[in-house]
Order: sequence, then C-alpha cells, then structure tokens
Amino acid sequence: MEENEEYNEENDLFNDIASLPQEVQSVILSFEDETYDECNRVQTELEALGYTFDWYLGAEPYNLRKLEEA
Repeated sequence: MEENEEYNEENDLFNDIASLPQEVQSVILSFEDETYDECNRVQTELEALGYTFDWYLGAEPYNLRKLEEA
C-alpha cells in the first residue's frame, strides 16, 4: 500500500470472499497459519491471479484488493 493511501475496511475484499473468482477463493482458503512465510506464499499466489494484500506485524492479512494495471 502506498504511504499516502489509507486503509478502508469497506473496500477490503477479505470481507466479501464469496464475490471473488473461485480460484482466488481457493488460494485464500489454503491459508494455513498466520506467519510471514505463509503470508508471502499466499500473496505470491494471489499476485499471479491479479490480487494482493497487506499484513500486520502479527502476520494477520488485511486489505485484499485487485492489483492496479500499470
């Protein structure tokens, strides 16, 4: 997330997983534990599908969103 962007919980796609493509849902549901390694694994898989997210220091994911096209 860019420094000048503010997190808006209403726009967090983690709050509406059912609306996401099945492939994206499957990756999210494969999340096994809240560790940095697991966050990196899931983020890498989601970025290949056009999505990304941030996570807190406790490895809690938040702010799932579509990647912006360059």
